Amino acid sequence: MRFGRFFWKLFLGNAALLVLVLVTCVYFILAEFQQLHEDELATYLRTRAQSIRPETRGKFDPVFQAELSDIARTKGTTPTEGIRITFLAPDGSVLADSTDDETDLVEMASMPEVREALRKGWGESRRWSITNEQELRCVAIRVGSDSEPEGVILLSVAVQRAYSRPESAAKLAWTIVIITTVASVSLALGLAVLWTRRISWLTRAARQIARGDLSRRVIARGSDEIAELARALNEMRGSLSTQLETIDRHRRMLELLLGQLHEGVLVARPDGRIALINPEARRMLNIAESVDLNTSGNSLMVEQCVRVHELQKMLLLPTPETPPGSELGGNGKDKEISLSRSSFEEARLELSAPNGRTSVLARAEDIILEYPDSVEKGRWGRQDGVGRLLVLTDITELTKMIEMKTDFVANASHELRTPLSAIRAAVETLLSLDLKETPEFANRFLEVIDRHSVRLEELVGDLLDLSRLESEESSFKPSTIRVTSALRELRDRWVSALEEKGLQWRTNVAEDCEKVEVNFHLLQMVLDNLVSNAAKFTASGGYISVNWKREDNAIAVEVEDNGCGIPPKEQQRVFERFYQVARDRAGGMSATARRRGTGLGLAIVRHAVNAMGGSVSLQSEVDKGTRVCVRIPQPR
Repeated sequence: MRFGRFFWKLFLGNAALLVLVLVTCVYFILAEFQQLHEDELATYLRTRAQSIRPETRGKFDPVFQAELSDIARTKGTTPTEGIRITFLAPDGSVLADSTDDETDLVEMASMPEVREALRKGWGESRRWSITNEQELRCVAIRVGSDSEPEGVILLSVAVQRAYSRPESAAKLAWTIVIITTVASVSLALGLAVLWTRRISWLTRAARQIARGDLSRRVIARGSDEIAELARALNEMRGSLSTQLETIDRHRRMLELLLGQLHEGVLVARPDGRIALINPEARRMLNIAESVDLNTSGNSLMVEQCVRVHELQKMLLLPTPETPPGSELGGNGKDKEISLSRSSFEEARLELSAPNGRTSVLARAEDIILEYPDSVEKGRWGRQDGVGRLLVLTDITELTKMIEMKTDFVANASHELRTPLSAIRAAVETLLSLDLKETPEFANRFLEVIDRHSVRLEELVGDLLDLSRLESEESSFKPSTIRVTSALRELRDRWVSALEEKGLQWRTNVAEDCEKVEVNFHLLQMVLDNLVSNAAKFTASGGYISVNWKREDNAIAVEVEDNGCGIPPKEQQRVFERFYQVARDRAGGMSATARRRGTGLGLAIVRHAVNAMGGSVSLQSEVDKGTRVCVRIPQPR
């Protein structure tokens, strides 16, 4: 928190006044305490001297000097307490002392407390010791009567040591001084903060409102001018907050709608800068999320973000002298543009994307960003507030579907025309022949008709199967089947083709796959097409293997052969309709097996597996064989 001059004036003035009052009070308290301490110290020394006096009666004579010295050293205190005991004769001479320091013993006779003790029984004084350079508190007590004094017992202690003891009240007093000083400064600080808080609140509130932060209200208590100002600020904050919440709600709704659009939306200002762009447009145009395009202060030009020249022309406004679409316009010149012109443009483009080429339908038209009366002249380089709206629609899938449909129609027409043409030619030839004279030619053309009619029947059957699989109305409910029975029926259907080519038939069923939940018709369709391909493209003496096993919550069916295999570059395309591997994979086979397939077998397999909610994968190596794995989910 940053404090101003008003706060420091209040704080320093109150703190100085409180500290001055506290120091003065403590000074007088310490002076009084010092006097009380000295009186208590004198009383203590006097009591101590009186306790020693009985032991020294009749011994103040040089004869008993050694005994007096023992008493002085015995009754003397430790150096930490510092009480010195001295025994004096009535004439002031020293008979014994508790210390070995004799530097100031010659001055004992002239001490006022000694003279006073000889005169009225006891005496005390406070004096400065030049020898020890410290202030002493001294108490003397007389031994003997007034008329016949035996001697004087003198006790002295350094006054400074009394203050330096841990239990000294002076230390406590100074501790109280420090504590009360801190408390006083804190009190002064609290008062200053309390008095300036309302002004600080108003200042911070005004600055927050200026920055656009309207989250905090000002506490308005009382009825003075500051309270009225606080209420006025709160009213202004509430009004601004309501307006900003409405604007922010509309902005968030617009961002949410733009973010959920599958079309890219991009808006350019009249000066050629980006005004708005949604995430889908960023993705299509490969604009990084770190590039800030929606802030008016940092918005970039169209040419800096959009690299496609056709889109630049659609986004930038043309000048009145230039027809729309002929040259790049919108260079910031202050010229009038009429919205009555035909501003709509449409184009189909191919854009580069990280995952390949993307087909995009781009549509652009003029929009009014600001009403002409509300736009400041020269703010965006124009006065009419006309911008450009560009909508990008990803039509990649639609383009692929159209291409697939076109290819399908062309392939289907070609595949149907070939057997029909052969049949038609054979029939015309038969009609022109004399069957009685050339019966052998008749049999040959009848075989052609039979072969092509069978191919035509297979092709129509596959097309019908594929149509049923793609129909949304078709429903394929699963049922419980026995795998061994299904495999036995499968082998019976293909036993002729297997024996004709001498192919080995292998099956392997895991123990937990004896019963499965699948649609029998779809399963039969998948297995027939896979076994048919394996039989066609496996040379004599090869094998076909059908394996069943369980993987997690699915059944995996693998159909494997050791035939000619599929090149890697064509393995993904074999599931397309009418696609057939260019390489001749039927060499060495019989005439029946060398018949070309319809090109729909694996496409039917893929759609049938999808109808059962499963997946299909293919692994193949040229001249080594092919393995197709179908995974069908099973109930837990």
